[in-house]
Amino acid sequence: MQRCWRYVLLFLFISLFFYHSGACQPGCPQIYYDLTIKEGDWQTFYVNITIARPPHNRVVFVMPSWSPGGYMLGEYSKYVRHVQAKDADGKQLTTLQVNPSAWEVSLPTAKTMCFSYELKVSPRGFMGRSLTETYARINGPSTYMYLKGAKEKPVTVTFHLPTGWKIAIGLEEFKLPNSYWAPNYDIFVDAPALLGKFKQFQFDVAGVPHIVTITGETDFDQQKFVETVKRIVTYETQQLFNDIPYSKYVFMFNIYPGERGGGGLEHLNSTTIGLAGEKLKVDPTSGANVTAHEFFHLWNVKRIRPKVLGPFDYTKDVRTTALWFCEGVTCYYADLTCLRTGIWSVEKFWQNQAKQIAQHQEAYDRLQTSVEMASWKIWETGYGSAGVSFYTKGQILALLLDLQIREVTDNRRSLDDVIRFLNCWFAKYDEGYEERDLLRAVNSITNSDFSQFFDRYVSGTVEIPYADFLQHAGLKLHLESK
Repeated sequence: MQRCWRYVLLFLFISLFFYHSGACQPGCPQIYYDLTIKEGDWQTFYVNITIARPPHNRVVFVMPSWSPGGYMLGEYSKYVRHVQAKDADGKQLTTLQVNPSAWEVSLPTAKTMCFSYELKVSPRGFMGRSLTETYARINGPSTYMYLKGAKEKPVTVTFHLPTGWKIAIGLEEFKLPNSYWAPNYDIFVDAPALLGKFKQFQFDVAGVPHIVTITGETDFDQQKFVETVKRIVTYETQQLFNDIPYSKYVFMFNIYPGERGGGGLEHLNSTTIGLAGEKLKVDPTSGANVTAHEFFHLWNVKRIRPKVLGPFDYTKDVRTTALWFCEGVTCYYADLTCLRTGIWSVEKFWQNQAKQIAQHQEAYDRLQTSVEMASWKIWETGYGSAGVSFYTKGQILALLLDLQIREVTDNRRSLDDVIRFLNCWFAKYDEGYEERDLLRAVNSITNSDFSQFFDRYVSGTVEIPYADFLQHAGLKLHLESK
């Protein structure tokens, strides 16, 4: 009961903040999260959601079923335990699980309520939660339920941690210890948290702080590693986009032992990336490509996005045919960033483009499945399929588009101009694009008609005549049958 009364008093303070900041109008619900990690209990996260001024006498809390950026259903609710709800006096409220991912609470008279649950650690990965004696990784959608009908409302979160633990997160600090706030649920859960004891570095670009955190293996040249990250950030923000659409950015690197890394997941102003420790020992720049990829996503996908990718429906699959652009173009620009910053040689760049072509030519269904259909069907096929990959073919199409744009404009325009165009006309207005807008953008930049290109190679399954495009750059491709 004392715990719930603490939130009531706290909400007097929070309400004043949101009211005067204009973040919430009088009468709207106030939503406050607490996440607790108990010393010695390394299997459980304790989550409390306090609602002041609940909007109805029956409210529903929903656990998301997927995480944006990872196009697969996650069954996050199966890790939920001990769900309960109380009013401000500590009186138990009737709680009913209405489906596998939703709980309804009856509160006929309560003006403040506390909804709590426990979460067991889930399989390691960017869509789950990990917890050890030294640190914890929190993925928002697999951790925080939301109040149905109130995802657009501002929220705050406070972390209660073992002694000596610190916090790395992309959210803005709130006016309470270990507390942060977000203007809505989407932004709140798009900010993963690293909690615990970890290495931390900082560099500034154009006066904006960039935080680099490292957990796991540390036996490599960390200074050169951080310098590489800074080169990537500097190029993409200052030269490619001339744009820094955030007040801070957080890189969360987890370094695994051995030769295998763990990929990465993009977020609005942060990223989580897994790298191979043995490779970093040999070459501290070995993580440059995935870093450039995830950082480029802060524009392409997070801001330059298909209309369906935000605001999000977390209860079901959300489909688009444009993942070839979201991911494939990002792969291409990760390679270009490594080339243009001098991290990669010209030879390595072209070797990787040839590798993508070879991989695509091995796809058994490349003449049956378009890259748009591969984007649409990812929810069924999953990652690692032997068929057409929107990553691989998308990267190839980005390269060929770049070459063709340069050809028809006498090298006055490139794919860079298309990306900047989309950033100005969609990202800056926080508007999502329709798939047909991609063709319109290319046509506008080139003053040419690329309909045939899109019809054949994006929407269609015509075999790509690589030589016709590569000759624009004086290149030849030699394909060998296995």
